[in-house]
Amino acid sequence: ACQGPRTIKITVTHRNTGLMKYSVRGFTTTSAKDSKFTLKDGTTQTVAAYFKDHYKMDLRYPHLPCIIVGSSSKPEWIPVEVCKVLPEKGKRNALTGDQTTAILREAAVRPTVRVDKILDSLLKKAKLHVDPTAQSFGMQLKVDATKQPAMLQIEGRVLPQPMLKYGKENCIDPGNKGDWDIRGLNFSKCASITSFAVVCYVPQERMAGGPIDTFLETLRSALTEKGIGVQLKTRPPVVYRSRDTTDAESLHEAVRKAQQVLGKPPQIIFILQEFFNQAYEEVKRICDCELGIPSQVLTDAKLQVTKADPFKLGSKLKGVALKVNMKLGGRNWSFASDIGSWCPLLSTAGRQGGPANIMFLGVDVTHGGPVAGHTKKDAGKTQEQLDEEVKRPDMPSIAAVVASMDLECMRFATRVMAQKAGDEPVAEMQRAVHELLTLWKNTNKNLPDVIIMYRDGISEGQFRPIRDHELKGIKLACAQFKSASGVLFAPKVTFITVQKRHQTRLFPAEDSACDSAVNPRGASGNVRPGLVVDKGICHLKEFDFYLNSHAGLQGTNKPAKYSVLTDEIGFTADSLQSMTHFLCHTFCRCTRSVSYAPPAYYAHHAAFRGRCRMKKYDTSDVSSKTSGTSSGGASWTWKFHTIHAALLDTMYFI
Repeated sequence: ACQGPRTIKITVTHRNTGLMKYSVRGFTTTSAKDSKFTLKDGTTQTVAAYFKDHYKMDLRYPHLPCIIVGSSSKPEWIPVEVCKVLPEKGKRNALTGDQTTAILREAAVRPTVRVDKILDSLLKKAKLHVDPTAQSFGMQLKVDATKQPAMLQIEGRVLPQPMLKYGKENCIDPGNKGDWDIRGLNFSKCASITSFAVVCYVPQERMAGGPIDTFLETLRSALTEKGIGVQLKTRPPVVYRSRDTTDAESLHEAVRKAQQVLGKPPQIIFILQEFFNQAYEEVKRICDCELGIPSQVLTDAKLQVTKADPFKLGSKLKGVALKVNMKLGGRNWSFASDIGSWCPLLSTAGRQGGPANIMFLGVDVTHGGPVAGHTKKDAGKTQEQLDEEVKRPDMPSIAAVVASMDLECMRFATRVMAQKAGDEPVAEMQRAVHELLTLWKNTNKNLPDVIIMYRDGISEGQFRPIRDHELKGIKLACAQFKSASGVLFAPKVTFITVQKRHQTRLFPAEDSACDSAVNPRGASGNVRPGLVVDKGICHLKEFDFYLNSHAGLQGTNKPAKYSVLTDEIGFTADSLQSMTHFLCHTFCRCTRSVSYAPPAYYAHHAAFRGRCRMKKYDTSDVSSKTSGTSSGGASWTWKFHTIHAALLDTMYFI
C-alpha cells in the first residue's frame, strides 16, 4: 500500500454507518477490481466482486485504487467512489526525510530541461500565444522569429568577488565559481579545546573498539588541521545513550565524566545520532537551556562512522570544524580589504568622515507547524499517540533578531523571542535591538555609525506595516542611548527585505553567461554566481534587484529578490548590490557564497533553533499563558525555555 494523508477523515455512502468516521491510512497499489482479500471462510475475492455480491452494487470506477482505513493489523479497503471527505480540516503532518528527498529530486531539474518544460506548457497546453481571451485584454506573449513563445531577454552583469583573509595573513581569491578550497589554510582566529565529551545514540556494540576510536582520532585531526587547538589530557569520555536512560541523564552524565576525566566541564558536546531527528530538539533544548554548553549533532546515517573509514569520515568532519570554531568564539575568515573596496559609500560614512562602523541586523519569524515525520523512535506508538504529538495549532511564533558584533561582520549574536501565534511583526523589536546595541557597545567600546537590516520571510503585502513597526522599534532602541553631551543616538538605518518565495528564474542566454564558462567540471547549467539583474523584470520606481549570488548544486537556481524599503544611508544600486554579494561570502558554515545575505540567513537559523526551546506540557504540570485544547478534550501548555546565560551572546545557533 502507498502511504497517504493519514489524518484526513472520511465517511462512507454505500451503507448507513451513522456518525462513524474513518481515518485515511493510505491507498492500495492495485485497483478495486484487482485488490483481493481473504474472507472468513478462507476464500479470496476482489473488492469490486465483494461489493457486487454483498451490496448489489456495480462500481462505476473499478479501475481506481481503494482507500485504506482501520488499523495496521486489520486494514479495511473501501472504493474511493463510496467515500466522502468530511469538511473539517485535517491535521497536516510534516513530510518524512525520504518524502522530502523524493520531492526535491523530482523538482530539481536542470535549467535547460526547465526551459523546455515551460515553453512546452505555454505552447502545447496553455497555448497562450494564440489565446483569444488574453488577446482581448491586449496581452501578447513574446515570440521569436518563428512565431513560437520565447523567453524574455534581459540585461544583467556579474559582480566581482571579495578577497578573503585566513590565518597567518593568508589572503586568497575565492574565484568566481561560487566556492573555494581551504586545504592547507588555518582559520583567521582559532578556538582552543581542552575538554569535550561525546554522547552516542548508536548502539555500543556497533561502536566499541574501531569505529569510536577512529571517530575520535579523525575528529581531532579535522579540527587541528584548521588550527583549532585540541589539548586534552586523556581520551574524552563517551557516554552511550541506552533505552533505560533519558536524553537529559545522558547529557548530564557526559558533563560529569568530562569534569572527572579531563578536570573541567566540556566546552562542547558532540552528539552522535544513529539516524536523522532521533533526538535533535530535546538535545538542543537541554544543552541550550539547562547546561549552557554548545552542542554539535552528527548523524551516523550521513557520516557512516560505523564503517570506520578515516578518509571519507575526515572529509566530512572538516565541514564540522567550520561550525565548531564559530561556536567556541573563533572566526573562520574575514575580508582581506577594507570597507572602501567593497562599498565605497561606507568608506566615508563614519565619524569625522572615516570608514563607517556597521551593525548588520537580520530578522526572521517562524510559525508553528507540524513536526518532522515520524522516525524509528516512534515504533510501537499507536496512530492516535502519533497524531497527538504533531499537534501545534497554537504553538507561539518564534522571532529572531541577529546582529553583527565585530567590525569584520563575521561574528553575530541573537535574541530569540516567543510571540503570539501567527504574528509576523517582531513584537519585542525594541528590546531585542537595545540589548544587541548594548552588547555591541561593550564589545567595540562605541556604538555603530550605521545600521543595515535584512528582513527575511515577508511578502509584498506586508512590506509597509512590518517596515513601519520594526523600523520604529529600531529607532526607539537607539534613542535609549545618549552621548556624553546628552545627544540622542540616531544612526542612519537602511531596511532591506529578502525574498526567496517567488517564481522568477534566470537562465543563461549564451554560453558566456553560463556557469560552465568559469567552472566546466562543476557546471550545473545555471547562470554564473554574482549575476545581478535590476532592469526589465524589476519595479519601475522602487529600489529592488535580483541577485544570484550562489553556484547551483542541483536543479535550477532561484535568485534572491532584494527590496529596499527605507534607505537613510543613501546607497546607490551598485554599492548595495556589491555589498550584499560580498556579504554572501561570509556565511561561516560553508566555503561557498550562499543564496542570500547571511544576516537574514543567521536569523532564519536562530528562529528555527528557538523552536527547540518550545516544549508542550500538560496544563496540570506547568502553568503558562499560552495554552490550548486538543479535539479530544486534553489540554496542554507551551513553555518557551530561557536560553542559558553562558550561551546568550555566542553563535550557538549555527
